[in-house]
Amino acid sequence: MVCLDFTEEQINRYSRQIVLPEVGGTGQKRINEGRVLIIGTGGLGSPAAFYLAAAGVGTIGIIDYDVVDLSNLQRQILHTTKDIGRPKVDSAKEKLIALNPDCNIVSYRERLTARNIKEIIKDYDVVVDGADNFATRFVANDACVMANKVFVHGGVLGFAGQTFTIVPGKGPCLRCILREPPPYGSVPTCAQAGVLGVLAGTIGLIQATEVLKYLLGKGDLLVGRLLAYDALEMKFREVRVKKDPACPVCGDNPSITELVEYDLTACAEYKNGGAVKMCVFTVNGLEVEIDEDGFIIDPGCWNEDVARAFAEAEGIKELNDEHWRVINYLRDHYQQFQVAPMISKLCKETGFSLKHIYELFPSGPAKGACKVAGLPKPRGCV
Repeated sequence: MVCLDFTEEQINRYSRQIVLPEVGGTGQKRINEGRVLIIGTGGLGSPAAFYLAAAGVGTIGIIDYDVVDLSNLQRQILHTTKDIGRPKVDSAKEKLIALNPDCNIVSYRERLTARNIKEIIKDYDVVVDGADNFATRFVANDACVMANKVFVHGGVLGFAGQTFTIVPGKGPCLRCILREPPPYGSVPTCAQAGVLGVLAGTIGLIQATEVLKYLLGKGDLLVGRLLAYDALEMKFREVRVKKDPACPVCGDNPSITELVEYDLTACAEYKNGGAVKMCVFTVNGLEVEIDEDGFIIDPGCWNEDVARAFAEAEGIKELNDEHWRVINYLRDHYQQFQVAPMISKLCKETGFSLKHIYELFPSGPAKGACKVAGLPKPRGCV
């Protein structure tokens, strides 16, 4: 028997939900006792977390290593202009507690990986996919299937979004649809292709709705039903997805029984805003963490092998002496220059014209050359 020991304030706060026959006092108590982990506090995680907190979900975990960037604010509604530069989990926690002090907000300022995910998700009922890279998304899918946790997937790009819910043992998982993360470069990132800000809100709120339905035990979840949304046409389309008996994770004879950590070459997305340890570039056993735009997080991890790997990712087949001349100058003299003065000094000191540097590094000296040189993004570089 559920003890409905609501305070007068709680009854008033949740009155519009409690009055619903499908919710009532018993359903609201289930929501209050729910435990939900949200991966990322960005475009999808922000609206999902905001409405789940408003609904009264008792414990909400938020994991994100990112910091708030100006480019985030077009869609990541938990953050404001004054939060720029703050860790996203700190900004998000502040807003969620201000909205509903009843909620216990547990923050993790770290990158979700195969090494830590089992320990993190073990105390949660549901995991919400607000990840913006395939590496994290696949690790989360696999971990949730193995731990028998509900996983609510979501993704957005351009004017299109999709979502579906994975309930282990009752329907397909992500790998039933897509066996492996797409090859590097085969799918554009939000930074490359763009995303309509309100689109993330639409998909994030559907994810939050799925969570509440699951906690309530009401309605039909998107299990085996991928819901695709075209914002330009304002159309929703449902795609039926069957559980694959040969799936390497949730199939009859799983071949993946341990979590796999994907590196950058298996990751088609970095991130769209801020400096965050989102992807791992593994070079000869060395893990090099990069931010959303592909810039190295810790310059101390850089070596010549890393430079060659970054060059290949930038479409440079071979680094010649002129490449190294630019790289070495940047390594020796780099400081947090504004972009224009940095480029001017680079041309003067190397003796190369700006046109020639663009021929060497097609992404340009501020982006391409700094990436290959293993240096952070200069201020003013967009």
